[in-house]
Amino acid sequence: MKKKFNLFTWLLDKRELSLTLLILAMAVILSFTTDTFATRDNIFNIFKQAAITAVLACGLTFIISGGGIDLSVANNMCLASVVLCMVYNATQSDILALLVGVVLAATVGALNGVLVTKLGLPPFIVTLGMSNIASGLALVVTKGYPINFSNKSLMFTVGQKSLFGIPILILLIPFFTLIGQFVLRKTVLGNRLQACGGNPVAASLSGLNVANLKILTYTIGGIFAGFAAFMLAGRINSGNPSAAGTVGMDAICAVVVGGTSMAGGGGTVVGAMVGAILMQLIKNALIQYEVSMYWQTAVIGIVLVCVCALDLVTRKAGEAGQK
Repeated sequence: MKKKFNLFTWLLDKRELSLTLLILAMAVILSFTTDTFATRDNIFNIFKQAAITAVLACGLTFIISGGGIDLSVANNMCLASVVLCMVYNATQSDILALLVGVVLAATVGALNGVLVTKLGLPPFIVTLGMSNIASGLALVVTKGYPINFSNKSLMFTVGQKSLFGIPILILLIPFFTLIGQFVLRKTVLGNRLQACGGNPVAASLSGLNVANLKILTYTIGGIFAGFAAFMLAGRINSGNPSAAGTVGMDAICAVVVGGTSMAGGGGTVVGAMVGAILMQLIKNALIQYEVSMYWQTAVIGIVLVCVCALDLVTRKAGEAGQK
C-alpha cells in the first residue's frame, strides 16, 4: 500500500529548505509592511549579527548531536576575546592572538567534556558552572573594562571591513558552515560522533570510545567559540567581558530550530546556520514593528520551547511509524 504524501512531514524532514522558505516569506512580508526592512544596511546588519551566532551554532551542533549540551559557549567566547585582545596588545600579532584565543576556548570546552564524561556530572550543571567561571575570570582579568586594540589589526578588518562590497563577517558564515558540515556529515569522525549521540550503548559495543568522542565534541565546540571570539572582538572593536548577552541561547535555539535533535544523533550544521539567520530575522522583525526590545528574549525562548516540543512529537511519530 502506497504511503500518503504529507507535506508537513516532508517539510520537517527537509528542515533547511523549510526554514529558508520561512525566511523568504518573512522577508517578503516585512518588505511590504515596513519602510526600513528592505534596505542594504538593514539586510547586512541582520547577517552581521547572525555571523557570530552561526559560528557558535556550528560548534554546538557537534555537541548536541553528540548527546551533550553546552551553556558556557557564550561566556567562553567572551573570555577568549578578552585574552586574545590582551595578547594582541602585548605582541601586535593577530595570528598569535587568534591561536591563543582558540586554544583557550578549546581547553575550556575539553574541560567541560572531561567533567561530564570522566566524572559523570550532568552536562547542564557542569556547563552552567563553567559559564559562570568564564564570565568571572573575564571580569577579574579586565576589572570589568573593555580591552581596546588598534584599528590596524586583522580583528578590526574582519569585524569592520568589506570584501567585494560584502562585510567580511558575512562571508565567514558560509566558510565555517561548509567546514562544519563537511566534518560532521562527510568524514568518519563525524559519523562516529553522531553514532555516540544517537545510541551510546550501541556505539560502545561497536568498539567506539564514547567518552573520548564526547570530549572531542566539546573541544570542537570550544574551537568554534575561539574563532567566534576573534570575530566578536572585531565586531565590537574590543574585548568585552560582558558581551555575551543572549547569544548563547540564540545559538542553542538556532541548532535545535535547524534540525538537530536535543536527544542527540542526527545533526546539520547548514540547518544551524539557517536557524541563526532566522533568529536574527525574528529580532529584527520585532524592531521593525516597534515591539519592546524586552520581548526579544521572550520570543526566542518561546520559539525554542515550541521547536523542542515539535521535535519530540516528530520523533515519537517516527518511532510509532517504525513499529
